[in-house]
Amino acid sequence: MEKILWTEIKRFIKRNVKKVIVLSVVIGLIYTLAANMLMGQNGMYETDDTLEVTEELAEYYSGFQVYIEYDDGRSFANTTLLEEYILQPELIEEAEASTGVEILSRIEQLEATGFEKSGDDRGVLGVIRGTYSDIFTVLVNVGTDSENVAVAEFYLDELTTEDVSFLESKELHVWSEPQVLSDAEDAVPESGDLGNDVGDTTVVDYMIDWAIGTVFGFIISTLVLIFWSLLRDRDLYAFTYNRGSDDVFLLYDADKNNADEVAQLIVYPLNYNKIVIHHSRLPDALKDALEKKSESLPQSVDYVPKMADASVKSDRTEVVIMIDSLNDSKKWYRKQRLLADTYQLPVKVVQINS
Repeated sequence: MEKILWTEIKRFIKRNVKKVIVLSVVIGLIYTLAANMLMGQNGMYETDDTLEVTEELAEYYSGFQVYIEYDDGRSFANTTLLEEYILQPELIEEAEASTGVEILSRIEQLEATGFEKSGDDRGVLGVIRGTYSDIFTVLVNVGTDSENVAVAEFYLDELTTEDVSFLESKELHVWSEPQVLSDAEDAVPESGDLGNDVGDTTVVDYMIDWAIGTVFGFIISTLVLIFWSLLRDRDLYAFTYNRGSDDVFLLYDADKNNADEVAQLIVYPLNYNKIVIHHSRLPDALKDALEKKSESLPQSVDYVPKMADASVKSDRTEVVIMIDSLNDSKKWYRKQRLLADTYQLPVKVVQINS
């Protein structure tokens, strides 16, 4: 039975291959978009404050640059999370104690003015990320150039030497050391400057997500179409209609040329008075095989289009229901099965895949 089930599943996929492919691709695309949206929410592809270091920023800020990646090579791109880390009041107090530079009071003064961050002004402390490179620039503007560099050095030291929770399972690469940005223009990456070293990772990520989504899509679309075939009256496969637990199930497949084998199983055992029900035209190969087998057998066989047409005899010993997978319906089969059950006889179900 397992072999028959597998054969029917393969036949189902073959008949529905176009639908399966289309649904798999669509589900794969949906999965890719959903996965990247979720990753963005979880900090993997965050796009907040995705900016480049402009001349205006470089004129007032000092800072350093880092690139962070996951163990699997994905770029970490959560600008918000990194900026929230450097703006923690406790960490700012440590920075003040370490450098002797007032930071928190300047942040509070700026916030009191209703300040909003922009591309040209990131406040006292800020973080931006290269659009294509995913390189973070930590910006410091707390006072003089020397004070800015000192605070930047403190933060870089914290990121590289301390246990930072959001950096677990990630690797941090220092792209440029703390410095006055206007004095280090060559160290400031612009859009696309990194070429294939970093930017192409995103394309690979999308392809991997799409491949995973397509595999899931294949499984889901197959299951959905199978479920749909269970609901439709004329989608007949061995797994879409009910049979009794004691039934003998036979599968005639024109591609396998098994007409003689199926015919023999239908007419045997000998000396049996059978009722054979077939509503649709039999394939020529199976019809010829049945006629050949029946000619030499001393038995009485009623070939009828429906159970109600069978003659009533007390010595009936077996009912054979032949169902055409392309032309008969579940409704027709259920009706024949219900009438056959009233005879309380052994039942053979023959499915014809012509």
